[in-house]
Amino acid sequence: AAAAIGRARTNSSTSTSTSASVARRSSRASSVNSVRDPSVPTRQSEVERMCGTGAEFGGATSTNLSHAGKMMFLKHVTDGRMKMPSDAELRDLWRLHDDNGNGLLSLAEIDKVVVETFPEFDNKPALMRAYKFADADGNGFITPDEFRLLLRSLVYFQDLWEKFDLIDVDGDRRIDLDEFIRGADILDMRYTVEEAEAVFNEIDEDDGGFILFNEFCSYLSRMKAQAMSDAAGPLAATDFAAPPDEVGARAAASAASR
Repeated sequence: AAAAIGRARTNSSTSTSTSASVARRSSRASSVNSVRDPSVPTRQSEVERMCGTGAEFGGATSTNLSHAGKMMFLKHVTDGRMKMPSDAELRDLWRLHDDNGNGLLSLAEIDKVVVETFPEFDNKPALMRAYKFADADGNGFITPDEFRLLLRSLVYFQDLWEKFDLIDVDGDRRIDLDEFIRGADILDMRYTVEEAEAVFNEIDEDDGGFILFNEFCSYLSRMKAQAMSDAAGPLAATDFAAPPDEVGARAAASAASR
């Protein structure tokens, strides 16, 4: 009987906690909708659907995402920020760092690529996000086809990290509400305090009271994807085909792994 009472209390507590969480999210959604900037995405964009990332776009886990869609997105947000290696340079990089010759780069091997060849991107939080995003087939490794995707991802997530770090004044790798309000201009977001608080709560997906880097990446990437979709209008499937230079580079990297 005592055990049954204990279970009942636990269930009741869980139910109350769940209801409170739902109520908070409902209230938060209402608040956000009342002040929402039209540029903030309210739905999954066509770019997101092509990339296959859903709510985690640019943020947390990797789940069999579209290579072509990601490359299109990354080319849009990174063009002009880094001179991409030539096909020959890409082959040499791959051969140099695929230590065991298995045609796959592990996270440790990727870290070595960055430290030895691209030290300006040697930033672990950004590197982890880049690795997750570039792992388009979700197998936990970077394949030759994904190698150029990884390089562009490094550029993109390093840029997001630099913005995140500027806003994170106390350096604890999370952004509180006061930091977000003070730093919103860095993101070209100009809100009243009420609006900033509503947007902060939307970005804080786990209701932890802070914006973590993966939440920051997810939200800003969805905003960029929505802006791309709105600017392009309805997108045909052919619009997402990998550009010719990327096709050649991917073929070269695949040849290098054999």
